[in-house]
Amino acid sequence: MTSYDDLFKGSRNFLEPDLNDLNGEMRRALKGSRCLVVGAGGSIGRSVAKLLFGFEVSSLTAVDLSENGLVELVRDIRSSFDYDIEKFETLALDCGSSIFLQFLRERSFDYVLNLSALKHVRSESSVFTMKRMCQVNIFNSLAILDGLGACTKKYFCVSTDKSSAPANFMGATKKAMELCLFSDKSSIPISSARFANVIFSDGSLFAGVKQRVEKKQPVSAPKDIWRYFITEQEAGFICLISLLFGETGEVLFPRGGGEVELENISELVKAYLAFRRLNFQIFDSEFEARQFARLGNDSIPLHFFASSTTGEKTAEEFFSSNERFGDARFKTLSAVINKETVSRQERDLFLQSLDSLIQNHETSASQLIGLFKGFIPSFNHIDTGVFLDSKM
Repeated sequence: MTSYDDLFKGSRNFLEPDLNDLNGEMRRALKGSRCLVVGAGGSIGRSVAKLLFGFEVSSLTAVDLSENGLVELVRDIRSSFDYDIEKFETLALDCGSSIFLQFLRERSFDYVLNLSALKHVRSESSVFTMKRMCQVNIFNSLAILDGLGACTKKYFCVSTDKSSAPANFMGATKKAMELCLFSDKSSIPISSARFANVIFSDGSLFAGVKQRVEKKQPVSAPKDIWRYFITEQEAGFICLISLLFGETGEVLFPRGGGEVELENISELVKAYLAFRRLNFQIFDSEFEARQFARLGNDSIPLHFFASSTTGEKTAEEFFSSNERFGDARFKTLSAVINKETVSRQERDLFLQSLDSLIQNHETSASQLIGLFKGFIPSFNHIDTGVFLDSKM
């Protein structure tokens, strides 16, 4: 039987074979460098920031819209490292604002990592959040690149496994981001990475499971969905490996097999509760599970359901038939190089059309989806009309 203890503890590191080979080179590249992490208040951003401190960067600037996320980052780093406060600053800024662009023009960085994103499939339930997703995932990513100085050695921008043959709007925005960034003729090298699900990351299903257990509420999860899972530290290291060793146009992702395998979500939920030594009882309906929870029983009520969420694939994939991949440089990672490419003219026309739709208050969700289908041939939108299946 598979043991998930290291995954649940966050101590697993499937990248160790590569890190053993690359650690010295990573340290030489990062030591004394000036780094900017955008989206540093989220789980992956915090992981990246902590790893950068371990590589002895000369300065680290952390930017996030969430003041609370930045406060936790400061507390975490102060509790983990001896550091010079003058080398570490946090800025509560919207990376899509003119103020942030002013900041970029006045500062110089060797390495810039953009981890900001709207990442939830359910965000396409409203045309307004769809518009914001376009702003954050596409336009902000490009604006950061445009604002960087010539001294920047590398720009890393996070993607998602959902960008592979996207079935939902979120994945389509990230696929569009990849195409737009890599069609840019910037002198700054650009790389990216597609993650598996980062277990217990902010807003994730398993963070929700933790919350439900602590609040003595029923746990609901899909029974027919399979996903890959990695730890926050593993996600952070993938970012840094891509930052330092990924070539322009490459999107790194975990190589299948070994410790990173497709996992059935409902089975993993049960494994997690067993890891916590918690008893559980499975119910046929969410109503029965809620009623059981109200009785104050020690067992955790579970409800597993058949998923019908818009844009939800049964199993995620890191690459599709429209992409070529393979990389002998790494033992634990592979790289996607997009077959779907766009010219600068095609990119600019798409961005102009998208901006017009965002600005138009009469724009519908179907218009946005139609534009993306024209730009991304592999975008096969799954529309069930249901957005809240995960109940998390």
